[in-house]
Amino acid sequence: MFANANYRITQANHQGTTLVELILAMTFGLLIISLLWSMHLASQQNWRLQQALYHLQDNASSALSILESEITKAGHIGCAALTNDFPLISDPPGLLTVQNKLTSSNHEFTVRYADLPAATLNRMNEDRSILYVDGAVHFAAKNWLMIADCQHAEIFQIEKSVIRHHQQALHLSHSLHSQFSAGAEVGKFKINRYFIAKTKRRNQDNLPIYALFMTDINHRKIELVENIQQMQISIDRGLMLDLEVIAPPLKKHWYGWANYAK
Repeated sequence: MFANANYRITQANHQGTTLVELILAMTFGLLIISLLWSMHLASQQNWRLQQALYHLQDNASSALSILESEITKAGHIGCAALTNDFPLISDPPGLLTVQNKLTSSNHEFTVRYADLPAATLNRMNEDRSILYVDGAVHFAAKNWLMIADCQHAEIFQIEKSVIRHHQQALHLSHSLHSQFSAGAEVGKFKINRYFIAKTKRRNQDNLPIYALFMTDINHRKIELVENIQQMQISIDRGLMLDLEVIAPPLKKHWYGWANYAK
């Protein structure tokens, strides 16, 4: 009788100990799972921050590279330097001057220059309405071009370009005012305006995405780099750029400076 009672007590104690151990094991297991889940969430958050930082740096670097490169080209006209008394003709007048080669406000700037690479003039017809150039650069109808040597330059628009025998025949909208010799440079003339504007897209927080845009001489609007929120410009022995770049959840200011020939 006592033996049976002792057996029942021992069995009960054994069952009680097993239940406590089970509860402890479950609690410990839940703590481990919770810890692992927290580590997973922290890892995801860190990955998102690293990706945001990468995109932020990449966008800022791309935008500054474009803007600084453009600023250094301001007023380029080939082998000569643009001065107030340099003979440069354009129709309409004043397309490129010392005063307007680089103009800016607090939030945008416009740069004007003859682009590189340039084609080489082979010859022109008698009335200076057709230029024959090599094929170093492809030109198309309605392109604005500049022809320049070290003595003078002229800005004009072409009506069409015809490729024949490895050279281009550029038909001008009007005859040139001046005669140019073989070897003169012929390149695309640029008037590019850079500014920040809202795109039609929204980010993960449903906020509008802003970007760096450019309009060209034919008023075409081109998006260059997204997530550029603001651009501040100041002139002090060069052009100072302050870009506010955003890559949620990060936001940072990026600074650049570019010199140009005044």
